[in-house]
Amino acid sequence: MSPRNSSANGKSRLLTAAQKILADNGIESLNSNAVCELAGVKPPTFYHYFKNKHALLRELGMQMMADQGETLRADTGLKLKTEDELFTAIMNSLEASYRATQSFLGGYALLVSLRALPDLRDIRLKSHEKISEMLAEYFEEQNFPGAGEDILIRVRLGIEFGYAAIEMLFETGFENEQDVLEHTARSILEIYEFF
Repeated sequence: MSPRNSSANGKSRLLTAAQKILADNGIESLNSNAVCELAGVKPPTFYHYFKNKHALLRELGMQMMADQGETLRADTGLKLKTEDELFTAIMNSLEASYRATQSFLGGYALLVSLRALPDLRDIRLKSHEKISEMLAEYFEEQNFPGAGEDILIRVRLGIEFGYAAIEMLFETGFENEQDVLEHTARSILEIYEFF
């Protein structure tokens, strides 16, 4: 194995170990020593890649937010003509984003850290801003009735509302999952006021 492959493998092992710790024990249990032990590497390897645990969390958070963003991009090629079609697109996007977070090992602990840790909040905020801009542009291209200058505000509110619902599902043990997602999609539809 070349040094470059070995190096990439070490970083990958650290990231995977951190995700496992987050999934099994939450953010409180994450520290460089625990990550190194689980990854089977020495502390200098950790500090070669990451300044501290927040730098590691930053990389994981950016990966998860990128995964969630990709789920929203999937529907931006659709030409929507009715309120029902828009509701279906919102529902599909919510479900896909929810599933992406569920499938990201340690996803819930990362959601909490992106909201709670001041050093990491910018990841969530920048991702939501970028997604909101993309969706606002998409809706403007759709020429929906009611789409106007405040479209970016409404889209951003919809994004924040959707993420809050996803966090709530994690916090409540996934109770009434389908109902929560459907009510959220209906509420976002109301926020958009396109029809």
